Amino acid sequence: MNVRKTARPLYERLRPHVSAGEPLAYASNRFRCYALVVLDRRVEWVKTPEALLAWLGKNPGGWVVTGKSEFDTWLADEPALRALALRDSHPEGSDTGLVYRLPQPGE
Repeated sequence: MNVRKTARPLYERLRPHVSAGEPLAYASNRFRCYALVVLDRRVEWVKTPEALLAWLGKNPGGWVVTGKSEFDTWLADEPALRALALRDSHPEGSDTGLVYRLPQPGE
C-alpha cells in the first residue's frame, strides 16, 4: 500500500484505541477500505452529518475517522459536530485523514 495515498500510519496509531471493539465510525459519503485493511475490523459507515450526530448520541465514547475536505463541509452544515475533538491527522493523498472523538470525562 502506498502510505501517501492511504494514511496507513494514522490507522496504525488508532489501532490500539479500537482493538477491543470500541465503537468506530467512518464518516464520509464515499468509503475507502484502508481503515478496514489496517485496523482489521469492522467500522460503521455514516454518510451524512445527521447520521454521525445520531451515531455519536448512541456511542459517545466512539472514534470517528474522516477526511478533512469533506468533513469541513459537514462542520458547516452541522455546527454541533464542532464538539468533536481532533485526536490525530495524517496526509492522505490530496486530502488529510482525521481522527475525532468527543471529549471524555477525565481527559
